[in-house]
Amino acid sequence: MSAKRLVLAIFLTAAVLNFGWEMAQMFAYMHATRMSVVALLSCSLAAIGDAAYTVVLYCAGKVASANECWPLRLSAKSSLMILLAGFVTAVLIERLGIYAALWRYADSMPVLPVLNVGVLPVLQLMILPFTVFWIVKRISARRLAVPR
Repeated sequence: MSAKRLVLAIFLTAAVLNFGWEMAQMFAYMHATRMSVVALLSCSLAAIGDAAYTVVLYCAGKVASANECWPLRLSAKSSLMILLAGFVTAVLIERLGIYAALWRYADSMPVLPVLNVGVLPVLQLMILPFTVFWIVKRISARRLAVPR
């Protein structure tokens, strides 16, 4: 799979998975209604931002490892870096969003003590990049296995 196709596969897979996550966690935010045009647009924009984050994560790993296929063969070190980057990025985004009054948590949102940020968005940026890379790895392996 070429680097351009890999980036496109990462972005599209991340956008779809993050849209699902965004919609599923709406219950944990104040003034969020499940099915409205505003909710769909809000979740779509957030999912596009999350997908862009995943592509930036891929690019950073590509530069750090000097290997454009690094997410297809994750090492313990790169896995730890994905977790750490997801945690730090999510905490920063959530703190900024709360400070700027872009969103507020409902009582149903579990919150990390001391940091006062939601657990769900932190888990999102820690877990979904692994899921995206795993799906893209499966897609690329299947494409390589199919004779042309």
